[in-house]
Amino acid sequence: MRKVILTLIFFLLITPARAGLIFDNGTGTVDDTLVVQIFVLDKDGKSILADFDTLYVAQAYRGASFNIDTLLNPANCRIGSSWPLTAMFEHRVRAANNNGDTGPYAWWCLGVTDTIYHTVTCGHYYVNDAPAVDLAIATDKLPVPDSLWDTLTVIHGDVEALSLTGGGTEPETILVLNGDDLSRIQGARVTVRTLDQSTVKVPGLATDVNGALVLALDSESFWVEVVANNYVQAIDTVAVGAAGGTDTIYMELFDPGLPPTPGLCRVYGWIYDITGDSLAGVEIAAEIPRDYHPVKYSDVIITPFSRTTATDSSGYWYLDLIPSALLSNPVTPYSFTMKHEPGVIYRIETTVPDLASWRLQ
Repeated sequence: MRKVILTLIFFLLITPARAGLIFDNGTGTVDDTLVVQIFVLDKDGKSILADFDTLYVAQAYRGASFNIDTLLNPANCRIGSSWPLTAMFEHRVRAANNNGDTGPYAWWCLGVTDTIYHTVTCGHYYVNDAPAVDLAIATDKLPVPDSLWDTLTVIHGDVEALSLTGGGTEPETILVLNGDDLSRIQGARVTVRTLDQSTVKVPGLATDVNGALVLALDSESFWVEVVANNYVQAIDTVAVGAAGGTDTIYMELFDPGLPPTPGLCRVYGWIYDITGDSLAGVEIAAEIPRDYHPVKYSDVIITPFSRTTATDSSGYWYLDLIPSALLSNPVTPYSFTMKHEPGVIYRIETTVPDLASWRLQ
């Protein structure tokens, strides 16, 4: 079962030679698995490489690095057999540190070809609640060469200097409630920026079981965005006082409407870039993978089966699909592929539940 952390993440470059992102497993468990799909670019950061000699993947929890994997054979990590999937690689690691701590983490990656470090971009990531040991793609754990430690030391400094909760002096609690019944919303993603939205202070961290997220912000006003499964995106302004305090943000349930035919499931979602801006014109395709053909629905073979759409100006999209449980093989998944310049930016296989509507995150 996949618990997708963000609908979509574009790459966040730390420098032209290395790249990283922030992810948050604050509502997860020690056995969860972080799944990252990545591109490796050439030394100029322009063309996608379909090959590399070595790829180093590292994680850090609260500024302390705890895991470094070395991938030597890109063929073991490729997502598919056709371009651009041959240029996309998937890596899976434990979404907790060696002590079992869960929460906000930094993740980064360095690609090496002919001893030259290359830019690495993150197409998307999600957290899977199946143990990593059952999902691991073949990797080799080797000693990190001395020449790489200098680069990792610089990255480590970047991570230590990065504050995930705002970097301010005043304790500020964001409380997220259902506007109808005032129930608390767990797992809502809170992003805080300066009022001009030029600087991200909190990179989409999750509320706890009480619907709360405790931040450290300076005494000023901030732009706040909250997204949660099956709720309308909420945007507000928070004024932080000299001694901090609590701000409550109310969310409204989202009604995606009913599919035109009873028995179908309306699968929907929104796509935003790393800055929180909506993305229009992203192509979305859902198809039943060939490995599951032939597939029947009401005793009729329906494969090959494919549906396509695109996001509107708000980044919203939907597709009306047959629930997996109603197919001849009830574990049949759909392969969702999303394309935007320069190519595939999101790909995931998952079953579609037998519900009138369901948000793919």
